[in-house]
Amino acid sequence: MPHAVSPGDDVYMRCRYNLDNDQLYTVKWYKGRQEFFRYVPKELPNTKVFPLPGVNVDVSLSDAHQVVLKAVRLNMSGKYRCEVSADQPNFHTEMVAGELHVVYLPGDDSPVLMAEKQRYSIGDTLRANCTVRGAHPAANVTWLLNDVKINSSSERTFPTPLGYGRPGSKAGKQQSPAANRYAVAAAALEDEAKRVTTLSTLELEVGPESFQYGKARLQCRSAMWALWERNAMLTLEEERPRLASVIGTGETSAGWPRFAAGTVLVWAAALWTLLLAR
Repeated sequence: MPHAVSPGDDVYMRCRYNLDNDQLYTVKWYKGRQEFFRYVPKELPNTKVFPLPGVNVDVSLSDAHQVVLKAVRLNMSGKYRCEVSADQPNFHTEMVAGELHVVYLPGDDSPVLMAEKQRYSIGDTLRANCTVRGAHPAANVTWLLNDVKINSSSERTFPTPLGYGRPGSKAGKQQSPAANRYAVAAAALEDEAKRVTTLSTLELEVGPESFQYGKARLQCRSAMWALWERNAMLTLEEERPRLASVIGTGETSAGWPRFAAGTVLVWAAALWTLLLAR
């Protein structure tokens, strides 16, 4: 089965087995401890569906080797098991299990990375935030400075407004009989309301090691299992003191001109040359 899917997807769960010379007796499917589908080749009809909230089996596509769930919802995340039993005289039974995650991926504009400013001096405090919108469950956020992982200062989540992201959801677009359309739409809105926005903040004192050749690469990496991963990056610059402000020219308090160190050396060298010439 797939590791993660989006609400409204159809999910194909396959069960592979080898009975050798035995005949198949039953194939049973469970969500947690509750059976929801059974295949018995010696019975007519071969298939039987057991009511389970949120589980909608496509019987026309389900058989001895697979079960198909239509328009899955968030509450269908969990552990699923396939139990296969051989016929008499052995009645040997084997079971395999897998985990299914039904998730909302973040919006197309996520993550959004913002820093308080672009140029920093040694000793400044770097303040930045990374926002990931519209996910369920909350997306993971990782901070990196010059490709080295650093810890966030704080992280919080809050509800994402309905209608954010892609127009409509897959669950709301399923073709259903008129009697079920309102129920399907209500279920889609219920799932949409569970989408959250993650706001991760960073506060870090800038040190000499923060820059490489006067630049610092700040990254925000957001991921949801192997299903989705994106990075956002900012290039920050080191604020260096202006050389002219240290050895520039100007007036002293006594009104005498103050010369740059380089100018004094030039005049001294010229005077020494004249003395040697005599």
